Amino acid sequence: MSTIGTRLRERHLMVPEAVHAGVDRFLFRPPEAQEQNTISRTCPNFSERRVWINQTQYLDNVTEEIWNELIGSYQPACKWLVDSRGRKPTYDDVSHYQKILWTLQETRRIRGEIHIHIS
Repeated sequence: MSTIGTRLRERHLMVPEAVHAGVDRFLFRPPEAQEQNTISRTCPNFSERRVWINQTQYLDNVTEEIWNELIGSYQPACKWLVDSRGRKPTYDDVSHYQKILWTLQETRRIRGEIHIHIS
């Protein structure tokens, strides 16, 4: 159990060695030349496995479970975007958000392992 707990803690702290594989599965649609590259001021939208950051840009391959995952009382996949409204995301911003999504996915998976061990 302590090994599983360590893995969970490392993911939540985004320890670089722990958060690498799989983050690129959330594909970002970059802007076209004429499009604005700004996180929308309205509430982020989730539909058809896509997290829309504005009218034309999205991250793809996001499950509803990842989008709706709660850590405490926060929905991190939504909260980060709400807190970033009006900003133009940099490569590092997109990379960080991909890590958030991956961490949420891993949290669900590891929580399942814990449930198996205590059952």
